[in-house]
Amino acid sequence: MKYKQKVGANNIRFTRQGVGNPILFLHGFGIPSRHYRKVFQDLAKNNEVIAPDMYGINYLTNQPISINEYAELTHELQTALKIGPCIVAGHSLGGTVGFTMATNSSDITQTIGINPTLPVAYGTNSFLRKSIYKGIRETLGLAGGFKSVKFGLTLPLPFAFNLARNFKASSKTVADICAHDYSKIEVTQPSTILYGTDDEFFQLTQSIEEKIKRSFKNLDIKKIKKMNHDWPIFWQRYAASLIHKAIREKT
Repeated sequence: MKYKQKVGANNIRFTRQGVGNPILFLHGFGIPSRHYRKVFQDLAKNNEVIAPDMYGINYLTNQPISINEYAELTHELQTALKIGPCIVAGHSLGGTVGFTMATNSSDITQTIGINPTLPVAYGTNSFLRKSIYKGIRETLGLAGGFKSVKFGLTLPLPFAFNLARNFKASSKTVADICAHDYSKIEVTQPSTILYGTDDEFFQLTQSIEEKIKRSFKNLDIKKIKKMNHDWPIFWQRYAASLIHKAIREKT
């Protein structure tokens, strides 16, 4: 069931289900949380799952334009909902927002990033072209896994069209993603990165891996072979099982 929570000038949409230790799940850039519904269903068997809609969805009154702004808004939502200490798990931009939130926070006990955004070398325009091309292919069902998500007229506007709803904010967010290098975060909480090795946007090279590890005190990186950037949407129950496993291993 969808709820709304007033945070400043924004009415933030979110879902909440399950009972137990809370997991705050943060969706990927421009991909509504409903496309992860089987992930939530499986996680909610053992935990309470709270999933907001905000990262590049472009419906907010004051749309954030940077990772830091999204992290601040998400923390304000966490406080407004009185979630308390929780695990933060996120995909893509959501994963990086979760890591950013964890810096200097006592309200986050563990972080899990699924193919989080990583430092890139090709710049904003190239990233946007990749994103729009990918969104059109997925909308037309040309990227196999998305056939199971059932994109159609009854769902929110597909990814590429969503970017156009507030292109100014989206492009500024993309610029911040491209410039982000992890140097300004320091995550002391137990953390896990679940990385699909066929990610078409973010390559986890040895040098990037070494650089990222310097920002974490307790990080495991688990590489999932032959999975692309959006694999947790294609393989939702598998993603949920790996999140559960990461939680158990760090508890």
